[in-house]
Amino acid sequence: MTVEEFESFLGDYAERLEDIGADLTPLVNEMVNDLKAAAPVDRGDLRRSIVGAVRGNDVEFGWLNYGSFQNYGVSGSKDSLGEIVNEAVSPFPRSGSTYKFKTRRYGLKPQTWFNIDDMTNLIVAEVTRLTEQRNNNNE
Repeated sequence: MTVEEFESFLGDYAERLEDIGADLTPLVNEMVNDLKAAAPVDRGDLRRSIVGAVRGNDVEFGWLNYGSFQNYGVSGSKDSLGEIVNEAVSPFPRSGSTYKFKTRRYGLKPQTWFNIDDMTNLIVAEVTRLTEQRNNNNE
């Protein structure tokens, strides 16, 4: 397929997706509420820090950094409790693919409260649904 054929195939697809972000806001708000409900609580700082935003066609989530450490665990010098961190998670481990203490002997067990793959799948499903809905409305 040539570039011209591909452009013709896409047609006005990008224009139809324009401003889809506003339609994602209810899902993002629901996901934030679910994350807050699932987050481990000591003083509640992590739970209060969880936010989600739609910027254009981008979806962003954020929380205090230690929330990621709790989710994936942190290995100590005498154990390996940390799990592999998804590359979409911030902060990403400084070395390797797991969080590690430099001097602490014992690590922290993971307390899984979010799954990036599940979050991504929810968003993709909603974008697909919205796109199909817009396509049906334009026919």
